[in-house]
Amino acid sequence: MKRLALCFAFAFFGCQNPSGTGGTGGGSGGGDPLSTDPAVLSVEAALSSAHVTLGQQVSLTLTVKNTGKSPALGVSTAPLAQAGAGRVRLAATAAEGTVDLQPGDAHAFVLTLEAADPGEVTLSGTVEAMDGPTSSAISADFGPLVMMMESPSYLTVSETHAPLATNVNQDTAVTVTVSNDGEAEARMVAVQLDGAAGSVAFERRNGPTPVVANLKAGESQTFTFTVKPTAAGNLALKAHAFGLDANDMTALESDEVAFGSIGVERPAHLVAELELADSTTTGQLTTATLVVRNDGDALARGVLPTPAIPLAITVSGNASATASAAPTAVDVPGGSTATFTWAYVASGTGSFSLSARVRGVDQNSGETVEALAAAQTAAVIAPSALQIVELSAPTVVNPAQGSTSP
Repeated sequence: MKRLALCFAFAFFGCQNPSGTGGTGGGSGGGDPLSTDPAVLSVEAALSSAHVTLGQQVSLTLTVKNTGKSPALGVSTAPLAQAGAGRVRLAATAAEGTVDLQPGDAHAFVLTLEAADPGEVTLSGTVEAMDGPTSSAISADFGPLVMMMESPSYLTVSETHAPLATNVNQDTAVTVTVSNDGEAEARMVAVQLDGAAGSVAFERRNGPTPVVANLKAGESQTFTFTVKPTAAGNLALKAHAFGLDANDMTALESDEVAFGSIGVERPAHLVAELELADSTTTGQLTTATLVVRNDGDALARGVLPTPAIPLAITVSGNASATASAAPTAVDVPGGSTATFTWAYVASGTGSFSLSARVRGVDQNSGETVEALAAAQTAAVIAPSALQIVELSAPTVVNPAQGSTSP
């Protein structure tokens, strides 16, 4: 009987030794014209997924073909060999067990594997059968196939950020940072932002930006929202993230995280009133006082008259006034007042007027706030001029009686 040899490669094809020596099944190497070409097996192996999450099941499909000239009997799969830190469990064997393959026929064995231990694993194995005419054992190897077993994706809201205070009807940016603390990639990660109990009403203006993100192990993404509170009080927000495990498409959801309370205030609103004496004398010092009140809630920063020294405007005659000391800027909290004073020296006669404008910046919105005080007028009069028009003295002085005029 003609002796055969099988050879195998990664493509898993058996081949016949043209010299007729070696191989399985024994027999002589002579050129017996009555000899029959044996069955030859080839195997193609494929995994439904090479990256899997622990506990996830995947399919290993072994497509076996008889490329020889004789039937292959009792074709079956041998136990898998595993190498590496990871491990899989055989959850289900091929339902058909063994099959016979006629020349040119093929059959797919489907094994169900379950990821058991994390890490990389290399799989290999053998498909076995018997050559029909000779009853000789034949086989074909497959592998290596590499799989990566990973712990599931795990989403965490790692950080939230919002201002301590904002204004009513002010567009306010808040951010939510989401991290993937698992090993498997998390896909289609998004964030839901809601109002918590006791929150003032608010509008969602924009966001989230980005809408979704894919996060590999250890990666994070910051999502930005823009909201607008519509009433004064406390804006209370909460957020959670959700997505899909990239390996098994399991739905993911993080714990819900609450933001710190955001105070919602009425915008800073300045009111100014200028006080000035009704009249003064040429060369005399007169004081001008500007009282600034913040009728809002938000802090007004850097409040200062503009110009720093109000300019005296002549109303009648040639009256005027000048001052040299400029005040410094002050912060005015909501409901508080600030006072600015100037010492003016009046000149000329007639009347002059002063008006004052103040400006500051709303602490929350960064917008400029200002107020204009009504103008005040002061009269400037010349100083009194005294003259001695008559001088008299007694002619006789009696110490006992006092003096007697003539």
